[in-house]
Amino acid sequence: MEGHGCPAILNLSQRNIRRHKRKRRITKALTDTVYSLYFKKKGVLRMIRKSALKLAQKAEINALERIAQSLSAIPEIQRVIFFGSRARGDFNGSSDLDILIVIKDIKAKNKVISVLYDIELEYDVPISPVIFTSKEYGINKKLKGSFIENVEREGIVLYDSKRKR
Repeated sequence: MEGHGCPAILNLSQRNIRRHKRKRRITKALTDTVYSLYFKKKGVLRMIRKSALKLAQKAEINALERIAQSLSAIPEIQRVIFFGSRARGDFNGSSDLDILIVIKDIKAKNKVISVLYDIELEYDVPISPVIFTSKEYGINKKLKGSFIENVEREGIVLYDSKRKR
């Protein structure tokens, strides 16, 4: 009797292994999908890297596009950089969209927060903005090993007012 049970158990476990491998192949195919965003507005980066948006949901892609378009329309905005785990591609389910925003002066801060809040509600995507004035940004950029240095190295520029297309 025992001899007859072992092959059945072995056969069942082999089916589970095949099923697991098939799931892994599907996941890899999704991971390899290229998500590119093309923006037509002046100064907006043409494409978001493949590695930055592995398995990203459509809502997040649409939210990023909307962030770039909405913030580039505000004259006080100088730079918008998408950074953090989602930009690097090593995120988990609870990761948010980290966005660095450089503004000309502090008066524009409330307008930026209002725009991001509306986008967050519309797409149901958590957004964590970091807002610097151009002066604060310049000071932090000069520091070695600073937060700004890391953001510029790993981040994706969504909008730059100095960049002409």
